[in-house]
Amino acid sequence: MSLKITLTTPKVIVKQPEVTETITEVVIDRIVDIPAQKKVAAFIGGERIELDALSGDNYDSPSEWTNADVVTAVKAHFGIA
Repeated sequence: MSLKITLTTPKVIVKQPEVTETITEVVIDRIVDIPAQKKVAAFIGGERIELDALSGDNYDSPSEWTNADVVTAVKAHFGIA
């Protein structure tokens, strides 16, 4: 079963081709803590990645998470065991 939505006006969307890349390591360039928003982000290869495992309801102050916690959160973001 599917659900179909008919738009009242046409909507232009941007599609990007999937790019597959094999990596052997991830380098975390910078870690940013945003206490007011309860977010922790990592910059990897120039891209900002929000670390859900350390943000929102999982948020603790920087003194309460370790580098190992950041590594675990980055691995979770990329689906790496």
